[in-house]
Amino acid sequence: MPTIIPTDRLQEGMNLCARNIRGYLQDVQLLLDPKKPHDCSEWHAVMLAIFAFEELAKFAQLKEAKEKAATNKADKVEMDDRLFRKHEYKQELGRKLIDKEPLKLIDMTSLPPPFEGETVTITHSLRLHCAFVDWENDQWIFGTPLIPNNIRKFCDAIAMKLHSLER
Repeated sequence: MPTIIPTDRLQEGMNLCARNIRGYLQDVQLLLDPKKPHDCSEWHAVMLAIFAFEELAKFAQLKEAKEKAATNKADKVEMDDRLFRKHEYKQELGRKLIDKEPLKLIDMTSLPPPFEGETVTITHSLRLHCAFVDWENDQWIFGTPLIPNNIRKFCDAIAMKLHSLER
């Protein structure tokens, strides 16, 4: 079922998304401050960065709807309800907005032997693993291997895309 939004309210939604994205990105910077390390901070930073990523997708969709409404002189728009309900959907849209490299928290091909494992990329399940302690396949799951500078690169890509969309 589509979500109906009056055209004159789209900019308000875009402004709220942009504010939220900037807030998440600022919080990520605080959590990654090397002068104030906290237990689990990097994982919480990943979670907030993924929230910013999802909001970026929402911002882009609202902007596109606003532009189409202006062209068609429509007084309301229909938005896919998944944009407000489904994290996977927003991440799928977000992947079309930024390059693939910033989505990698660890690229295992860049690590020297004997380190082994898989490349860790931004996903819905990663967000959950960084937010909650879970029990899966007879083991506890919490957090992820990551390189903090790669979280910063991911956040920089989000901020740069937001800036380009706001023009």
